[in-house]
Amino acid sequence: MLASTIQQGAGLVNVFQALTATTIISPSELALNDTVRQKKFYNIKVSNIGNKLAQYQISHRGAALATGKQYGDDQLLSTPVYTADYADVNISPTNFKLWPGQSRIITLTFQAPRKAQAALLPIFSGFICVSNNVNGKIAHIPYAGVVGDYKNARILVRNSSSGIVTGLLNATGNYISNGEYMNLTASGAFPIVLVTAWASRFICVDVISGKEKVRNGLNPR
Repeated sequence: MLASTIQQGAGLVNVFQALTATTIISPSELALNDTVRQKKFYNIKVSNIGNKLAQYQISHRGAALATGKQYGDDQLLSTPVYTADYADVNISPTNFKLWPGQSRIITLTFQAPRKAQAALLPIFSGFICVSNNVNGKIAHIPYAGVVGDYKNARILVRNSSSGIVTGLLNATGNYISNGEYMNLTASGAFPIVLVTAWASRFICVDVISGKEKVRNGLNPR
């Protein structure tokens, strides 16, 4: 089972092969987004920059599915669970020839691993392998995508087996419970513990009076 591309990228760089490369592939990597926003297909361009005829074969090699969450816990795991669940990739064409200076567009269609649990937002990945059967050189294009809808990711940790969650602490240093009221004076302060599981560009904490009705604009997450 290959390590996830989010862990190893495209692998170690072979400097000699890079300097003597006769093939250029663009783009050099594919970010597929989540399955809701994933495109129907992706294109890569293979170009022969050598001085000899090249016979190419395009194939796919899946890498480990990385699941970083578990049910009932908003916090991400310190170490993801890796499983041998791979995406299906349709490649067209899979075999072709290019004379020096020629290029060819390859169309790729991705289907997420069937056993992946979308609610846990696991990351699938792998490599598109471009083999030149004339000189034996192989180039790899890493790809990665998320199974599920990233919009549903719970940013703030409200449930966690560690007990460390987002909340407001009372005077004794304990989390307040639902329905509990606190009197805040001008000189007083109550710490807000802010624990995030996923990255967010903006987090807003609203402080409202206990007598106010919660506005629709407030985010319950």
